[in-house]
Amino acid sequence: LTRYNTSQNFLLKKFLKENSVSRNLSTRILRYVDYVLELRHKKTHHSKVHYLQLLSGPLHWELQREIHSRTLNIHPVFASYSSAASPAISQICATALSNIIYAKKDRVFHQSKEAKEMYFLVSGAFVYHVKAVINMREIPITMKLDQSTYVCEAALWLIWRTRGEMRALAESDALVVNSKKFREASMAYPAAATLGRAAAHSFYDHAMDLMLNSEIGLTDVPAEVLTSSREDDMQTGEILEIQRELQHAELQEAKVEMEWKSDDGHGSRDPTQGVSCSPARIELQASEQRSDEGGALGLSV
Repeated sequence: LTRYNTSQNFLLKKFLKENSVSRNLSTRILRYVDYVLELRHKKTHHSKVHYLQLLSGPLHWELQREIHSRTLNIHPVFASYSSAASPAISQICATALSNIIYAKKDRVFHQSKEAKEMYFLVSGAFVYHVKAVINMREIPITMKLDQSTYVCEAALWLIWRTRGEMRALAESDALVVNSKKFREASMAYPAAATLGRAAAHSFYDHAMDLMLNSEIGLTDVPAEVLTSSREDDMQTGEILEIQRELQHAELQEAKVEMEWKSDDGHGSRDPTQGVSCSPARIELQASEQRSDEGGALGLSV
């Protein structure tokens, strides 16, 4: 195994050099590979355990529940599912979850992306960057998120577009919940459907309260995490470096948008309708097209 790893490491470096890959990207790739190999050395990956394929469906579901429920139960809704809707949480753990390992500086999501997943940070750290309008001024907020934090809960309950951008501050492992499969599992069991509808309405009320009474409003991270992060001095060197990269990317996007607008003077257009499309209009169209899916738990947004 050591000889194999040494050989593969040599071939990877050779490949990167032969293809003139930049030093920065090469370093990130090599560091990420080392991290994944170290992680798999410490923790046996399920793909190596061939006997797991012999398990019956119910045994597989129960196993996945015991493995993942400890992570999910930091959120009160999943904890209530575990105690009152056991079959639903077993199906969620077996069908709606995936593990994603991010390299340092990987983009987890960008602003205005239609969110279809909720993220639980298992290890590592994320950096979240959002622009908030406070006292009629646009204020950039950048914060560090550590393990045992969840983001994008709104994707479970609403048709949601991300308000900010998130990247990995270090090599990070996240447990990702697919919102569509979560809703399917919830609606398959009466107890879970009842809990889910109540949680959806509660989240909607909470979101409306934040939009009306909070100076920042609803973002992709929990309000209490956002508040505590603003009170701390989180501006470490690595966070500031990523913040500068984000600001540079925003300037580049703004330049492209200006060039695009200068071509016709009207902004983006919907090619199927031939009329100007504002972000609100696009949001409305997405809501209409996905009303059945988005309202699966009793909400139409």
